[in-house]
Amino acid sequence: MDLQNDSITVGVRALADVPLPAYQTPGAAAMDLSAAADVEIAPGQLALVPTGLVFAVPPGHFLAIVARSSLPKRGLIVANGLGVLDSDYRGPGDEAKVLVLNYTA
Repeated sequence: MDLQNDSITVGVRALADVPLPAYQTPGAAAMDLSAAADVEIAPGQLALVPTGLVFAVPPGHFLAIVARSSLPKRGLIVANGLGVLDSDYRGPGDEAKVLVLNYTA
């Protein structure tokens, strides 16, 4: 397999006026994902944060949602450590949402 020439196309559809995922620096290992709405999460509570995006992942692949290193500085973490979007999660209403925990007391 020639990894340098293999590519995977992931479809992205915006449900809201949000920026599409993008690399923010030349050395970025992953794309940044924005929230589609302000969500207040009380200490010790969980909340689903909407992205305003629906993804079409090719069969046999998945998208991973992981926290940026700066997220814990705000007292927040991705609740299960890693969000996975499978290829069959792609219906018209299957907006990607991130489960976030406010771990502050």
